[in-house]
Amino acid sequence: LDLDEPSVVSKELREIARICRRPNYTLLNVLNNLSSTTLHLLDEGTPLPPLPSKDDSEGIDELAKEIRQRIIVRMKTVSDRMGYRLIGQSKAGRPSKQRLCVLVSFTAAAYVSATEKQYRRRWDDDDALPFHQILEKLFCALGIKASTDEAIRRQQIPSH
Repeated sequence: LDLDEPSVVSKELREIARICRRPNYTLLNVLNNLSSTTLHLLDEGTPLPPLPSKDDSEGIDELAKEIRQRIIVRMKTVSDRMGYRLIGQSKAGRPSKQRLCVLVSFTAAAYVSATEKQYRRRWDDDDALPFHQILEKLFCALGIKASTDEAIRRQQIPSH
């Protein structure tokens, strides 16, 4: 859950790609304010070269070219222009279901280990289940707006 949201990373990558088409000093400002996940994606393999000064237009052009080569995965012809796909995810919205599944798995393992009881979904008349209350408190503390019943149901479905 420490990773930045895919929507934040996607937004930053789109902004960098837009600026790299016509590079100027704003690229330096954007690079200085990147999230840690986006910075890690850009630095993967070999680290970025040192940032040039804002007056060095040739250095900024070279940096933009280097970054563009790192973030564009595939170019394809789209009618009268070239389209491209960037690295990273582009989904916005809720936390990914995989993250929630991992969180619920760890919580379920801890609950079963501590109580030696099985966990289950809550039904209409069953609103005092301890595991359900634990997940509700955990989701609230982490700011996750997701259904605990749905998270438990997904956890109980065996994956093939």
